Parts: sequence; C-alpha cells; structure tokens
Amino acid sequence: MAAVSQFDQLAITGNAQLHGILNLTRLDGYLPSLGDTFRILTAKGVKGALPRQNGTQFLGTQRRVDVLITTQAVDLITELDPTGLPRLNWTTLFPPTLSWPGEFTGWRLQTTTNLNLSIEWEDVIPTGSNYLSFGLAEPERYWKLIQR
Repeated sequence: MAAVSQFDQLAITGNAQLHGILNLTRLDGYLPSLGDTFRILTAKGVKGALPRQNGTQFLGTQRRVDVLITTQAVDLITELDPTGLPRLNWTTLFPPTLSWPGEFTGWRLQTTTNLNLSIEWEDVIPTGSNYLSFGLAEPERYWKLIQR
C-alpha cells in the first residue's frame, strides 16, 4: 500500500473462496488518512474469511485498517485506533481460529471461563506466533492479550 491509488488488487471473474492470511505492507512509511478505502479484491461472489491479518494496525499512529468482506469485494477501510491495543479476530471456519495482528507477536494470550474472578486468567500457548486454532468441543471462554 503506497497511496489510495497505488495498491495491489485482485480481480476475479468467477467466485472467490477466502481462507488464509492477509499480509499488508505499507511502502515508504505511507500512512493512509482516516476513511481511506482500498478495494483489494473483486469477484462475482466472495465467501469465507481472512482469519489471520498482519500489518492492519499502524503502531504509534492511532490508525488501523478494518477488513470488510462483502458478497462481491474485500475492502480495507482506515479507521481511528485510539488505544493502539491489538484486536482479536475470530473465525468459525474449520478449524476455528482466534488471531491477532502480527505486529503484536510479543504479547501473551490469556483465557478464563469466569470474568467475575480475575485471578483465574491463565496463559495459553498459541498454535503459531499470532493465532490459536481450536478443536470442535471448546467450552465458552473469554480471551485477552497482555504485553509480556
């Protein structure tokens, strides 16, 4: 991504099935303005999700891009990120996956089944550097990322 008019695009004449990793790279320190939209994919039909997203939070800038998947396109929309904290992404595609932006690989993932008892948070070892895949019979849980 280098400017609103300079970014990679994929135009598919048929249907697109999404399931994988979105790796976003800004060229030469380019920083999009709030509200800038980048249509990165068009297709006759779009299904699925991008469960793992890297490069979507622009650290130290209070900006990030939100990935919007519609029935015929994938857009990146620049929005305000006042906290700068990582956002957890959940997808129910098999295997179900909880992920966070690759910029936060040094953070620890924790879980609990009871928000009333803050002492019950426990560390979880991720499947990869910034994601966790689940089996089919996981109990209802709450998740958070904390800095190491």
